[in-house]
Amino acid sequence: MERALKFYLALSMLGTLLLLIISNFTVKEVKIEEIDETLLNKNIRVQCRIISEKNYDNFCVLTCQDETGKIKLTFSKNLNLINKTIAAEGKIIEYRNILEIQADKIEEKIKFK
Repeated sequence: MERALKFYLALSMLGTLLLLIISNFTVKEVKIEEIDETLLNKNIRVQCRIISEKNYDNFCVLTCQDETGKIKLTFSKNLNLINKTIAAEGKIIEYRNILEIQADKIEEKIKFK
């Protein structure tokens, strides 16, 4: 009986650990207005249009906008996406007391007419 109890306890701990790992790697799609401090250091996905772009030596800062708001997005490469619609995945960070997206992945979205 004690052996079965230990087995079930270990199994439930393993399941809890697995759920924690999965929750840290899942990407939640959000609207810009939904981004707040509760999402700090969480991975998210947004779909938006690039309204301004500033390229530096080894990264760029994009301002993106959806129907709910605007946010700054940083990326590790220079891009040319002004007025294009994108999907971006990344982590919510705070820079100079302002929330931004530190993008890991950016995909240009093709609009069909």
